[in-house]
Amino acid sequence: MALVMAFIIIAGFWINLAMGRSSFAAPWPFHVRGMIPMGWPGLYLAQSLTIAAGNIALHIGLGQLACVWLPAMAAAGVMIILVWVRGSGGPFFFAQNEFLISNMAGLLVFGGLALWARAVGPFLPPGFAM
Repeated sequence: MALVMAFIIIAGFWINLAMGRSSFAAPWPFHVRGMIPMGWPGLYLAQSLTIAAGNIALHIGLGQLACVWLPAMAAAGVMIILVWVRGSGGPFFFAQNEFLISNMAGLLVFGGLALWARAVGPFLPPGFAM
């Protein structure tokens, strides 16, 4: 599943690039925001491969890296929302306040679920898959 997910995400980026909906000419905040979440499928794939290979120590180390990666993704999300709203008002199909509030709420839910998963993870029985 991790391989399929990583393939679909990368293919989606390249398709949008080929169709002209994405560009490397975007300002730097868009590139920072793009690189951080693109690393997430790589981290997920690496964790899947290390646990399948039985390398528990590396798997745990990558999990600790994920604990740093999650706040970075949330911060990048907040940054790009603010850059976009200040620069162009957001996408044309959303009212500015709707775009700002709904996306910030989504980031809070993302962060809250990640914190919850981290908090309850150590207390789950061995072999339990969330």
